[in-house]
Amino acid sequence: MSQVFRRYTQSFSKDTALPVQYDWDDWHYTDYFYFDTADLRLRFESLSDLANRGLVIACAEYIAARFWPYPDPPEAVAFFDAAWVSMIDPEACDYAILTQEDWAGPVRGVLRAAMLVVNDTLFDAREDLDYAARSCWIYNLARYVMPQDHLPRFTEWFDICVARLSPDWNTPLQTGGMFNPEFDLGPPTAPGNFILENAPFKPESARSDLSRHVSSLSPENPWLPEADHT
Repeated sequence: MSQVFRRYTQSFSKDTALPVQYDWDDWHYTDYFYFDTADLRLRFESLSDLANRGLVIACAEYIAARFWPYPDPPEAVAFFDAAWVSMIDPEACDYAILTQEDWAGPVRGVLRAAMLVVNDTLFDAREDLDYAARSCWIYNLARYVMPQDHLPRFTEWFDICVARLSPDWNTPLQTGGMFNPEFDLGPPTAPGNFILENAPFKPESARSDLSRHVSSLSPENPWLPEADHT
């Protein structure tokens, strides 16, 4: 289990997390987060693609941590655990197919939305290269579902995470022109870089942290391609 989820469950007491206090319509759920603005996009467009992916996964785990008293987050966290491995192996996480009927309601529906945004950074964004849009979506979703008294703390955490990425995870200069089939996504990011008690990482620190994360995963994680799905 990623250290991001473990660390930020500590930020939410049961009284803070229960009950949910926002509207949720499963048939129009994208209205709550599926948008961006020029100012918001500007924050993420200077970051590399993998920096945006890491930001999205970490933010999704923060959303899962917000719901820790419910029985549902472990299913989503298993997916986020596998998604981190994509930093060093693009094929390490299976494509998420999540039926709305199985993921309905103001908790499971939100977790499904977070998983689908992460899934977008793993697959769809490799086609359109608009990683910044996914950072906008996950940020909007997180702000929408955070308890109001926790929202300033979340916003501060997110702002610091973006600032931590800026020095070493800027958009890399692409070579080979627009027809180059291999775009440089930048160095990987890792869960530990999103724990504010940790010193800010350098790319080499991220690789070490990812190695520790990979070694901690259960081989039965259903989102790992080699897992036993029986």
